[in-house]
Amino acid sequence: KELITLLLDEMIAYLPYLELSIQGYCMCVTAELRKIWQKNREQRKDTDKTHLYQALIYMNKHFNEELSISQLAEICNLSETHFRRLFKDKFSMSPLKYLNLIRIREACTFLSRKSLLISEAAELAGFQTLSSFNRKFKEVMGLPPHRYQTKLRLDRSRYLLKNTQLNISEIAFMTGFSDPLYFSR
Repeated sequence: KELITLLLDEMIAYLPYLELSIQGYCMCVTAELRKIWQKNREQRKDTDKTHLYQALIYMNKHFNEELSISQLAEICNLSETHFRRLFKDKFSMSPLKYLNLIRIREACTFLSRKSLLISEAAELAGFQTLSSFNRKFKEVMGLPPHRYQTKLRLDRSRYLLKNTQLNISEIAFMTGFSDPLYFSR
């Protein structure tokens, strides 16, 4: 307000060097507007981050449900396009890839339980089909789910064999191997 008032006063007075004086005041007004714009832009970025974290929390809580980009964007009060762009800028991956990583992490936890079938782990982790689970699991973990589960059991068996007084048959029974000699190789 003060700059505009000074500018108007200068124009009314019509003093020498009026044009140069007006240019100076206009530059000051432009600089002030730029500061206001920058401050608002930073506040918007903070708000966007807060909104994105709400989506992350939601995804971690509801990973086993069918989630859509429109649903996540709505949680953040953003358009789908803006949500996707901000998410990718902030986390260097798409929202869907992030959701699949959460699901694979949870599936690994489920697969570590010896009594759970791979299809059950896939369903509990939120995958709609076993084939998409197998494909994503191998993509992320570098091996198929059945090999991952076998590797976990082998590691557990070897640990028990080395660190307990249990015999091979007892360990095989505890870890779900039908052949006690399988993991002693």
